[in-house]
Amino acid sequence: MCISIQQDALTAELYVSVRDAVGFYHYDREDARMALDGGLYSVVAYVDGQVAGIGRVVGDGRIAFFIKDLVVLPQYQGDGLWLLFPVGQSDGKRRVRSTNSRHE
Repeated sequence: MCISIQQDALTAELYVSVRDAVGFYHYDREDARMALDGGLYSVVAYVDGQVAGIGRVVGDGRIAFFIKDLVVLPQYQGDGLWLLFPVGQSDGKRRVRSTNSRHE
């Protein structure tokens, strides 16, 4: 089994189709596109070249961040695939900002 993760590759079409496949609430593609445009980070997981799951991080870009839509397709559930999603990582190029100084 070959697992790969693609960062910031989530499209509205893929978002809608994966959510539909697991029975989550259906969003129109335009609503999904707008939501993804406002997100901070996303990942798509592949197993042997086939989409296996998605995940994304949303937040205010400064203080509050949370994992949203960590979804694994049914045929890959139970395999621990979600543990490989790098949703908490940043390479410094994304809109997720951090600071080393503390302001009290």
